[in-house]
Amino acid sequence: MEPISGDGPAEPEEPMKTRVRVALLWEHISALLQLRLRQAQGDARTAARRLVMGVVFGVVALALSLLALPLLVATVILALATVLPAWLAAFVVLVGILLIVAGLLLIARARLRWRGISFIGDLRADWQAVRRKVEEGR
Repeated sequence: MEPISGDGPAEPEEPMKTRVRVALLWEHISALLQLRLRQAQGDARTAARRLVMGVVFGVVALALSLLALPLLVATVILALATVLPAWLAAFVVLVGILLIVAGLLLIARARLRWRGISFIGDLRADWQAVRRKVEEGR
């Protein structure tokens, strides 16, 4: 049997179309992976920056509590001792300093929280979106 004139060119074009589609799909997938990797690198930099800032706040809180504490305590106790008994003045100053340190430590803790990198979750979302589009095309 001889091929019909309309069927001849269709056969060689079909594998070529498939190759082109596969090549385009591969290009899109590699571009998407590169984009996600760059995004993950940016997220990692942001997380590292936040970590460093949290450590800096913690060190500043510790330095302030250790270096300025004697001067602050003496000054405030002497000022309060003019109106209160000396022991009560010392206690009030102690409570105030502990509240300041607690506030600074809460700020440091908030900066040190790990938010994570969403690389795997983003890839899963991309895969689900591709699957939905493929199913819609059927």
